Order: sequence, then structure tokens, then C-alpha cells
Amino acid sequence: MGHNVLKPCFPMVGFDLHGEISVTPPWNPAPSFPHVCFSILNGIVMKVDKTSKTTQDGGWMIVRRTSDIGNLIPHVPIPPMPNLVLLPLVIGFSGSKSYFGPASVLTEGKVIGCALIFVVDINGNCWDILSAGIGLVAPTGVVITWNTVETSLTWGDIIGGFITMAIDAAVTALLSFAAGKLAGRISGPIIRRIMGSRVGTYLMSKAALFATPLVKSVVESTLGGVALFLVGSPLGHSLPGLLGSDVDGGSAGNAFGYGLGNAITGDSPSDRSSPASTTPSTPQPTATPAPTGAPQTGDGSAQDTVGTTNGNVPSQQQQQAQRDALQQPAPERTPEPGQPGGDLANQPVEEW
Repeated sequence: MGHNVLKPCFPMVGFDLHGEISVTPPWNPAPSFPHVCFSILNGIVMKVDKTSKTTQDGGWMIVRRTSDIGNLIPHVPIPPMPNLVLLPLVIGFSGSKSYFGPASVLTEGKVIGCALIFVVDINGNCWDILSAGIGLVAPTGVVITWNTVETSLTWGDIIGGFITMAIDAAVTALLSFAAGKLAGRISGPIIRRIMGSRVGTYLMSKAALFATPLVKSVVESTLGGVALFLVGSPLGHSLPGLLGSDVDGGSAGNAFGYGLGNAITGDSPSDRSSPASTTPSTPQPTATPAPTGAPQTGDGSAQDTVGTTNGNVPSQQQQQAQRDALQQPAPERTPEPGQPGGDLANQPVEEW
């Protein structure tokens, strides 16, 4: 059984923990409030890392390994509470990353993504622990897949995916902690200015909307999220990424994590080759088999349009070759003696 190649339309459902704080007294923050999140791999901001020319069955592009759904993933607190003021920040700076794919299979120069458990993939989702001031990456995103295009994973691919996820978790924790400290230093003067203003004094006296714990949490979380958005983090999109740049402050650990996984298991991705070129190929009755692990057509070939079967059904080229063979006229042979038209006096004798 193969591992389904990822499509942009596949749904992700996750169970994440995020820090929250209520707008109503006593304004006590909940450091680990459960949320259900959901999206498709293509995401809302549509910055998913996918092929631009190479397609698979149904005309779908191929989602690559390390692709991130990114910002604006819907989150619903459990139980639903409309008075959680940090929820817009959770949604705005969200992320969900695909970590698994065969290192030996490239499309347009990058590794393709696939389901870890054959038809189910595990995404690394964004977490944050408000009381500790850190963010995390946890394997709590479940992606449901269905596909006739399959590939295979080595143990090096699998171990490398988990190592890369752990590296991302560590880098996210360090970056978010540093961003939180920076936000704390900046937020002090801002909070004092708000609390000393006429509007702040009025709201404190009349509606108690600007209690110091609430203001502190909102300002620090906002500044911390903006800081990570500007420099980039392992999870979620950064400003450079949205502007089209490949530079991201959290992507440096990817090559090391996957390389370490291959080193541990002794796998070598040196025989990498793309299962599909960017130039349409001329259909032929026969084709060279695709590299091991590549998405294949029914005849085992690799083309711009990646195959629509898992190899059990003849491809279009095979079917056309069979039809052409059936339509060829039978070769002209000299009738044998005793058969109609087999007059030995008038026909030459052919040795059989």
C-alpha cells in the first residue's frame, strides 16, 4: 500500500492549545485553552508550496514537503467563548506544516509531500503556552487524503520528518520567548500611556475594560506576534514569504533535520530524480520506468501529468497501442495446399 501524494484540496482538522484571556473579570489568562482548527492544505492566504506546472490526477497540483497552510486558519475554542480577546491573534498568526515526503522524488526541483500513514498525514500545528511565553509545534493536525497517485517513504524520510518537527518546535520556542521579552520591554511605555490617558481612565472607571493584566497580555502578545511575522518563524508565513521571498527565519533547520534522518537509517537521497518534467513529453507506446517511490502512470512512466492510476490499470498510451495493433491489416501469406486458393500449380510453395 502506497502513501497518497498530497493535493491542495485535502482537509486538515487539528486540536491545538493556545493561551487565552477573557475580557470579563477577573481577567485571568488561560495558558492552555483547547481549540479545534480546520482548513484545506491550500489555505486562505494561498501561499501553499505546490507545483506550478506538474499536475496529478484530476489536474491537481502537487503539495510539497514542508508546505505550510499559514495564516488565518479558523480556530474555535472548546467550549466556544465569544469573550476571548486573543483569538484574533491566534488565527492571524496560525500555521500548519506538512513534514513528510520521499527525499528521492522531486517535482520542479523540490521534494513532494505525501501522507505519513498511507491515507492520513500528520501536520505540525501551532501551539502557544501563554504563561510560559513560548510557542510550540505539535503533531496534532490530521490531514485526510484520497488519491490514485501514490509514492513510498523510507525510514529515513519518516525519522527525518519527526526530527525536523522537533527542531522547528525548539526554534519556535526560542524565537517566541525572545519576541515576548522584546515585547515586554516595548509594552511598558505603551501600557503606561494608555492607562494615563483620559480614555483609559474613563474605561477603567466606567467599564473596567482596561484592567492592567488584560492590557499587558494583549499588547505583549500582539507585539510578539508581529515580531515573529516580520523575521519569520518555522510555522506560519512571514512577511518576506508573503512578498514572494524564500528567506524565512525558521526554515534553516529543514535540511539538517531531513539529512540527519537519512544519516541515522543509512538512506541516501543521492539518486533523486523528478517524476515529472516541466516540458510536456510526446506520448509513446512504451516508456522508461519511473524512479523508485515516484508517482507513476499505469505504464510506469513519469510525465508532466503524473499518472492517474496506481499501476493496476493500463495507461492511455498502452490502450492506444493496443487499439493500433488491432487495426493493422493481417500480413499477406501464400495459401497452403489444400486451403482455398492453394493451387500448387499457380502459387509458389512457401516453407513454414
